[in-house]
Amino acid sequence: MNSAQRIKIVEKGWGNFNGTFGGVEFLNSLSVEAVAPSVARQLGSLVRIELCDSEAQITSNSDYLANKDTPAKVESTLIDVETANEATKEHQKVEEAAQYTREDLEKVADQRGIAGVREIADTLGVRGRSIAELIEAILAKAG
Repeated sequence: MNSAQRIKIVEKGWGNFNGTFGGVEFLNSLSVEAVAPSVARQLGSLVRIELCDSEAQITSNSDYLANKDTPAKVESTLIDVETANEATKEHQKVEEAAQYTREDLEKVADQRGIAGVREIADTLGVRGRSIAELIEAILAKAG
């Protein structure tokens, strides 16, 4: 209901209602003048009401029923946030990789062996089978 329309009370026992109800004048349960949508919803929350033109019932939850199957547009926002978080993590990994020079990585390899180099490589998401391969992959990740 988007514009003012005449309404009819269809509640049992109200079939021949004459008088004023909720600020609306009724004659034989039919409004004398057109009623605003907000007033029709208010009256519809108290008694069953129909629109005269369409015979659609107006109830307290008619707006809800009209919009209940409208999907919410939230998914795209969530995807954008997830994409932004992934990009931030990837940027942090590249910055971490940029901290290491070949000499630093070789020093770690001398002191702690392949296990030490693998710790650094794991934080960057890099894999390799040898110290030299891991060092090359870490440096390649740094750009």
